[in-house]
Amino acid sequence: MLVHGQNYPVSKNSGILSGSMSFSSTQTTLTGRYFIAQTNFSTSYDHFIFNHFMMGFETGFQGLHYKANNESYIYLGPQLGVAFGNATSTIFPYIKAYHRYSVQFIDNSTGMDNYSGNTLAIAAGIIVPIKSHLGLGIELAYCRSYYYWGKQFDLLMSFTINGLLYKDN
Repeated sequence: MLVHGQNYPVSKNSGILSGSMSFSSTQTTLTGRYFIAQTNFSTSYDHFIFNHFMMGFETGFQGLHYKANNESYIYLGPQLGVAFGNATSTIFPYIKAYHRYSVQFIDNSTGMDNYSGNTLAIAAGIIVPIKSHLGLGIELAYCRSYYYWGKQFDLLMSFTINGLLYKDN
């Protein structure tokens, strides 16, 4: 990838390549006693089309296992945001909004079904550079999803590894 004309991570023509993964397990007695296991992988790329203004996309996979059900979600979608900071900044806070289109696959006792859904979200985060072109981040997102079975609201916290694509001075 050719990047040019930028001199810090949130300047015009720079980019941020992010990746995250998570695993969680829960045992619940809310609607009967059962175990829930969830795995998530995601990656995103944001390109700064102006200083501090980014647009990009995110793609990912989520797997969920509970009772006799296995669910998988594959998603992708655009995102827009604003990042703050300059050439002397030691942290880069940002806010962004995104839309995810997802396909859900459910394997249960009645067979295999698939459905589509949409998620709208607002997120805020901070990237802390730990080396010249590498940063660690934390993001908090409020998501509202629409599926065939109804609406879902989530509050998500993600930890990310970020490639900071810009030209050093």
